Amino acid sequence: MRQSGLLQQKKVLITAGASQIGSACASLFAAQGAVVAIADKDREKGECLRDSLVSHAEVCVFYAVDLCSKAAVALLCDEYLADFGAPDVWLNCAGVCHPAYIDEQEEAPMEEMMTLNLLSAFRIMKRLAEPMKQNHGGSVIHLASDYAISGANGLSVYAATKGGLYAMANAFAMDYAAYGIRVNSILPGVSLASCGDRLEREIGSSEAERFWQRSQLLPRRGRVDEIADVALFLASDMSKLLNGEALQVNGGQNIIAHNQVFREHWGAGT
Repeated sequence: MRQSGLLQQKKVLITAGASQIGSACASLFAAQGAVVAIADKDREKGECLRDSLVSHAEVCVFYAVDLCSKAAVALLCDEYLADFGAPDVWLNCAGVCHPAYIDEQEEAPMEEMMTLNLLSAFRIMKRLAEPMKQNHGGSVIHLASDYAISGANGLSVYAATKGGLYAMANAFAMDYAAYGIRVNSILPGVSLASCGDRLEREIGSSEAERFWQRSQLLPRRGRVDEIADVALFLASDMSKLLNGEALQVNGGQNIIAHNQVFREHWGAGT
């Protein structure tokens, strides 16, 4: 049976909190007693989620923000700090993926991935670090990708940005450990959320199901609530000795050698 009240009265900021994984985390965190603030560009989804969270805690808010905008990120941080002070937990769920082989990669989508996946995290940490130091600690959790370690065909820029986020999170962990700030990463597999949705659209549900079966030790698609459970662990005192860690949540995908979707002329038999 799951423990209750693990985040009682903890102040939590979730960036990209209206996304599939962000929403699941926000709902679970609020149910565990947290005061949740959601930051996302999708106003409709964000406000709807906020309204659903007030059944757990009345003081839950939504900030409409474009995380690709330097000015908007600065305003978000200023508003959050004015409203709540330093967060006890910052969960960064921001990310976008534009698949392309490097010879086909256009600069505009590349710049969006670099800005949202990497630069936004830097900008927010730059604003939150000093208040969190003064608050004598907190937990920072970055949602990266298992491609941060392995790379992936057709996803060179996405993998590079998530790899940069993963490395930067480790550096943050070293920089701020003395102040009681823990910084950890979650590396979801391809079956989760929008990545899994994209694969199902491209190859169909039946073929995608076969893909999960041959590419993961646990032969099924992952669920966003399973990422939320890991995020809860990292946000709570249950993980108080974890710092600079990366938890791969992919059903054991990282230890199976497998092929994904390659260009036809590369040959299916190689």
